[in-house]
Amino acid sequence: IDPPGHPPRFPDDPALVRKVRRAIRAELETARARFAVGSLAGGADVIFAEELLARGAELQVVLPCALDDFRSTSVDYDRPELAHWRRRQARVLKRLRPDQLHHATKEPYLGTVELFTYTNEMVQGMAVVRAAQFGFPPEAVVLLDPKARRTPGGARHFVDVWRKGGRPAREIDLA
Repeated sequence: IDPPGHPPRFPDDPALVRKVRRAIRAELETARARFAVGSLAGGADVIFAEELLARGAELQVVLPCALDDFRSTSVDYDRPELAHWRRRQARVLKRLRPDQLHHATKEPYLGTVELFTYTNEMVQGMAVVRAAQFGFPPEAVVLLDPKARRTPGGARHFVDVWRKGGRPAREIDLA
């Protein structure tokens, strides 16, 4: 899902959503995922969260800014045709305990990518610490658009930084 004026990376296509859900479910099973830390943007993030909760995994969510602003910038972009992502995100949030929802800041989004970059850093740090508590090495499971640009704070940037730290990442390939 992308903001208005951007080419679609995650089109609102039910067949694609089903394919992504199956791929995410299979990767989480292969990884034997017991916990995850991530954001909750519309599209793959929400699907990951739904699948993690369905398998009984522990989910920690980190939002980069105030919830309403995050929804406007990363969930439904205030576009009525994408409102179902907001509803699905809300259902996930209702299932979380208060100690499972974190914020890089609760301030409004001020139009900079730094909040998203910082959120990625928080997610990575929390994942590394939680994996150490479980006694195994952390591994990222990500769905990447191979055509996506390396924008600071984006998914590809997350994977690049993760791997630069010497940690493995499983990339879900929908091809």
